Amino acid sequence: MWEKIKIWWENSKIKPIWEKIGKAVRQFLRYAYAAQISYLVLAVLFYLWTSKLIGLILVAWGVILLIAEIRQQRADKIALKK
Repeated sequence: MWEKIKIWWENSKIKPIWEKIGKAVRQFLRYAYAAQISYLVLAVLFYLWTSKLIGLILVAWGVILLIAEIRQQRADKIALKK
């Protein structure tokens, strides 16, 4: 069965598209703020589909985390210059 799947995947029209999506995701995850932005996206989705109050709390926390990460990156850059 796995051989049939491998053969199908090699000849699939979806494979090049999936590879481009994978490459884009890998490039995005290289950035320093990827975790915080991913968290914010999940918080917004939680806000839209479940609880508005908890979603707002999660979004606010995500913004605080993102700001803290940006400040930390700036402090690290300044420390490296000295």
